Amino acid sequence: MSQSQKKNVGSSKSWNHSCLSTYEGHLNQPMSQARKINGSEIVNFITDFAQQQGQVRYRILLHLSGGETLVFADFGHYEQYKKAWSRLHEAKHDEMDLLIRR
Repeated sequence: MSQSQKKNVGSSKSWNHSCLSTYEGHLNQPMSQARKINGSEIVNFITDFAQQQGQVRYRILLHLSGGETLVFADFGHYEQYKKAWSRLHEAKHDEMDLLIRR
């Protein structure tokens, strides 16, 4: 993501996680299957680690106000996971809107 894109995302108070992840299936889904939440709705988020075919997989789960748990995305590469985790932290702190593809 370029510096200008980062500034644009931050100034608009929204972030679409698909720009950072390569989660299989999410990128090809129509926008009608997306859900918009605000960072203020996130109580916390955790990472679930799993090993699949000898590779570590990372799944970020969002715990939302009202008790709902939502799968944010799965990642096969640590660098992508870490970028998304950092952006989620920023989105929660700055109460940014998030577009989460299902």
